[in-house]
Parts: sequence; structure tokens; C-alpha cells
Amino acid sequence: CRCALVSEGLSARLSREHNDANVIAMGARLVGIEIAKDCITQFLNTEFGGDRHARRVNKLSNPAI
Repeated sequence: CRCALVSEGLSARLSREHNDANVIAMGARLVGIEIAKDCITQFLNTEFGGDRHARRVNKLSNPAI
């Protein structure tokens, strides 16, 4: 599980693109409903960028590398 704490659409998009996050978390008192919807939309519509980010993500899955 790779979870990212997000507070706006940009952080949601970058968590997918750069870190291949598969779960997002948002603070209920900090994130309003419209921003939460934008975070979800950005997260679900973004693909993992791979390439230069893949090595780091592989380290998360295989710490011995």
C-alpha cells in the first residue's frame, strides 16, 4: 500500500504520477467537499509516470534493492 496525504488536486495528481500511490487520505476538517472531489478526480485520472520514478517506487516494494 502506498498512501499519500493530499490537500488539493495537484498533490493528488503528483502522488500518482511520481509515487504510484494507490490510496489517498484527506483531512476532513481541512479539505472541503469540492476540493475533495477534485483530489479524487485527479487521482483516478492520473497514470504512474514510470521512467525516473520507477526506481524509487521499486525501492518501496523491495527495500533490499
